[in-house]
Amino acid sequence: MIKVRNRAESFIGWKIVKGDVSFWFDSWIPKGNLATIIPIQGLPSHQVNWFIEDGNWNANRLLLVVPPDIANWILKVPIHPLNLDRAVWKQSINGAFSSKSAWEVIRSRDTAIDWFGGCWSRLLRPSISFFCWRWFFHKLPVDDILQSRGVVLASTFHCCRSSESFDHIFFSGILATAVWPYYSNIFGVHDPHIFGNWRVWTQWRKKGRVREMVSYLIIWFLWRAINWYRHKGRIVNASIVIKWFNDHIFAINKAGIF
Repeated sequence: MIKVRNRAESFIGWKIVKGDVSFWFDSWIPKGNLATIIPIQGLPSHQVNWFIEDGNWNANRLLLVVPPDIANWILKVPIHPLNLDRAVWKQSINGAFSSKSAWEVIRSRDTAIDWFGGCWSRLLRPSISFFCWRWFFHKLPVDDILQSRGVVLASTFHCCRSSESFDHIFFSGILATAVWPYYSNIFGVHDPHIFGNWRVWTQWRKKGRVREMVSYLIIWFLWRAINWYRHKGRIVNASIVIKWFNDHIFAINKAGIF
């Protein structure tokens, strides 16, 4: 807490009642603490209550230590009819501290990644979304990825006996080259391997659109096809992948998701 104290204090303000807070060093005006805005005049130990009389600001005393424009700011600060001065969290509407608002203050935002908008669409099951996230970061047990990490293994691809690779499974293999054009022709998408080309507008729709989900579903069902061969010994052709895809669309439509 000591490490973040200086940063945290800039987001803490005070609601004035009795004025038992520092006039110069506590943040009780909207612009922060006075000591960072103007040079200190008079006693550094002045408390706010010295400038309050009968529940109102004493303008004459304010003008002894601050310029007229600053005094006008202060005169607009409400004196609340409560029992005690109260610390408030400036990042929330009601002044109450929340972990969410604190996280928003301290987090470092990277540049938004384009495909995230489609990856977490409500039209995709969570298992598909997590797979797509792993896919984009090449976190899949594909032979060329494993070999790049130092795993020694013999690699072959079942459909053409070439080496198994990420590109071959999802883009250049016999199965992939049959499935991608099928849907790109239906939706009129050029360069279907570029996921951004499947967007309807400049940004992914939060509620999801079928067209925007096509590329994510293609890689999901291509991956299923590979695993059917690995674990069941069954070779899957393009017509089966297309059926899986269409069945998924019919299922989410029947469920009223779109």
